[in-house]
Formats: sequence, C-alpha cells, structure tokens
Amino acid sequence: MADAIASYELEYKGHIAAAEIKIEQAERADREDDRRAAAASGDHAIEAAKDVVQLMELEGRGLPAQARSDLQSRLRACRSSIGELKARLKEARNAGTPQRDGDRIREELFAGHSPGPNREERESMLSSSNRIASGTERIKGVHSTVREMEETGASIMNDLHSQRETLLKTKSTLAHTSEGLESSRRLVRSMARRAAGNKLVMYLVIFLIGAIIIFVLRKQTGGGAAAEAPVAAATQVDSDEWKVTAKP
Repeated sequence: MADAIASYELEYKGHIAAAEIKIEQAERADREDDRRAAAASGDHAIEAAKDVVQLMELEGRGLPAQARSDLQSRLRACRSSIGELKARLKEARNAGTPQRDGDRIREELFAGHSPGPNREERESMLSSSNRIASGTERIKGVHSTVREMEETGASIMNDLHSQRETLLKTKSTLAHTSEGLESSRRLVRSMARRAAGNKLVMYLVIFLIGAIIIFVLRKQTGGGAAAEAPVAAATQVDSDEWKVTAKP
C-alpha cells in the first residue's frame, strides 16, 4: 500500500511539472493558438494530477491512523498546489494585449485557415488523455473495491448482530437455568433437613423402646425373686412343724 502511494506521488509530481511547463509556455506564447494549446495541455495535466490525488486518498483509507494523518497533510498541500496552478492557468488564458486581442478576433474570423497544434502538442495531449483514461480506470477499480468492502462490512455487521442476539438468548436461558438450579438446591436442602429430623425422631423412638424393654425385663426379674422368698419360708415352717409332730 505504501509503495502504491509512493508511485502515485511520483506520478503526481510528473503531472505538476508538466502543468507548470505548459503554463509557462502559455504565459510566454505570442500567438493565440500556441497559448491555447499550451493552456489546454496544462489543463489536462492538472486534471491528471487531481485524479492521482483522488487515487492517493482512496489508497490511504487502509493506512494506520498516524500514516493516514500524514498522508492527509500531504494531500492538502497537493490540492493547494493544484489550486495555485489553476489560478495561474486562468490568468494565462485571460492575459493578452490589444494586439493579441486583435489577433484572436482575426483567428476567430479565419478559424478555418488557422493551423492546428503541432505534432509535439498533439502527442502530449494524447499522452495526457491516455493518462487521464488510465487514472479514471484506476478510480473505477478502487470504487469497485470500496463498494465490495462496504458490502463485506455490512455482511459482517449483520453476522455480528445475529450473533449478539444469539448470545443474549443464551444469556437469558442461562439465567432461567440458574434460577431453576437455585430452586432445586433449596429443595434438596429442605429435604436433607427433613431427613435429618426424621432420623433423629427414629433414634429417639428406638431409644425409648429399648429403655422400656430394659425396664420391663428388670421389673420382671425383681418381682420373681420377691415371690420365691415367702414360698421358701412357708416350706421351712411346714417342715419344722412336721419334725415336732413326729417326735414321741
């Protein structure tokens, strides 16, 4: 890209140099036809320089910010030079002495007999026309490229917009899922607390049942021993009475 801009700058300088030469020729020309031919060639060179400046501007859109700023400064200087050359060319076209005005009137009256531009001028004008045509084709190509880039940029923006909508939908779905997970977490915690409470109640019931069983067993064991003691005492008394009765 920088090489292309450097090439355009060289081409611009060539057109400016050619325009200055033709303007000087128009300013020094004694004959009206020479002055007109030189002015026409200078005008073509100026237009070619303007086309090159436009190409430089289009080419510079892809440069970094600092390089683009420097290029814009140079382009402003180029446009200023072109404006000065146009002013000089206008003065050269309008400049003329009374003698030149008379010659111009006579040339207009006898336009059919006035000689046309010489071979060198025709070749220069043809070359300038070719350069202008080439510059125009370049501008068209650059415009086509810019249009394609704009279409590509619009397509990318559409894709980014659709992706943004997809991300927003995904975010909303994740938010709902997070709410559902939070509800499930609270439910699981509640169930765990209930299960712990039920387990505690079950342990208490088991403890109470065991305590009751132990109490009943101890109660039964203590009551049996107390009942056997009176029976043994009664048996002993009967035995003693029998022994007393049995003695002579």
